Amino acid sequence: MSHSETELVDALRAAGCGIVRRPAPYKPEGITLEGILRTVSEETGVAIADLTARWRDPKFVRARFIYYTIAREFTGATLAGIGNACGGKHHTTILHGLRFMAENPDKFEPEYSRVRNRIRNRGRVA
Repeated sequence: MSHSETELVDALRAAGCGIVRRPAPYKPEGITLEGILRTVSEETGVAIADLTARWRDPKFVRARFIYYTIAREFTGATLAGIGNACGGKHHTTILHGLRFMAENPDKFEPEYSRVRNRIRNRGRVA
């Protein structure tokens, strides 16, 4: 993304335009939504069945929000595509999770960083 594109995205965000999609800066080959789901499950200790279910336990919701953010960053998948891979969640549910993570990043550490680093490292090896 060029400097002027970054400025435009930042200006749109400041104007309250919600989440403005930026192209993923790094899209490793072979990274799939299913692979990210497995990695989130392993790093957070939440079973895949619980990640894709409708349970609203905070532990499950936290892991889902991490999944949504990582999936969006590394695959560039649509909100609907991420939702479908996560048990048929509605695209607005994914949008809510992305916004919440963007506004409260500290609430998702250290799991978010561990998952993100594992995905990045997997991409470099492939």
